[in-house]
Amino acid sequence: MATPDRESAMYALAMGIVHDPGVTRAVRWLGPTKERQAFDILKRLSNILFFPTDKCLDAKHIFQLASQWNTRHVSKIRVFLQDGSDFTKSPVEECGNEPKPVLLRLDEKRWEVLCYFQKPAEPIPETTTSKPRYAESLVAAAEPTVAVTTSEDPGKTLRTDTNEEVKSTPK
Repeated sequence: MATPDRESAMYALAMGIVHDPGVTRAVRWLGPTKERQAFDILKRLSNILFFPTDKCLDAKHIFQLASQWNTRHVSKIRVFLQDGSDFTKSPVEECGNEPKPVLLRLDEKRWEVLCYFQKPAEPIPETTTSKPRYAESLVAAAEPTVAVTTSEDPGKTLRTDTNEEVKSTPK
């Protein structure tokens, strides 16, 4: 998606705010979607804060947007920025709940959202690697399944969900 340099940070931040790893769907900007609503709020906040309109937002501006978001909304965020090999995180604000981490990366002149990280319910030992919550469903979805039917006609052609033809054999 091509966006003006200034707005790339707001689009990335909006996607990070509404991102849920348990829900895999396409990002939609038209209509009353969560990501569009978050973007519209961030856009209004950037106009209130008088951000520059001619250049890409820097870390200071993104942290100001996050701070304004946190003062106005129940869902709190904490932004982590990657610019090359440098990582910067937004200041910690007292908010009651643990804020949702949002990771943004500067790719030349545009900001990209990577994802947010969710703490596991229980500590993961350092010797193991964690899988996303939805990894099992992705593996299961990748395996083709065959619809099993009974037929009196032994020469009937059956189809699997991968549209492969399978000839039934007489018993």
